[in-house]
Amino acid sequence: MNKHSEQWALLYECHEEIKLEKIKNELDSSSIPYTVINKKDSTFLIGEYEIYVPVEVIAEAKQVLKGIDIELE
Repeated sequence: MNKHSEQWALLYECHEEIKLEKIKNELDSSSIPYTVINKKDSTFLIGEYEIYVPVEVIAEAKQVLKGIDIELE
């Protein structure tokens, strides 16, 4: 799957690395492709991780997050 030819949608933002890893594991288990953008400032440890998925699987990815009690806005 070529990440450059797809359109990606923001699935979730979080600041906790543990929550990020939990989400990544669930997406991997469901074979949903994703990419993470780290917007944390390494000096002050503020900012967010942004998790993106292809637009065509956003509904499926949201269902996966609901299954692990991750609230979406």
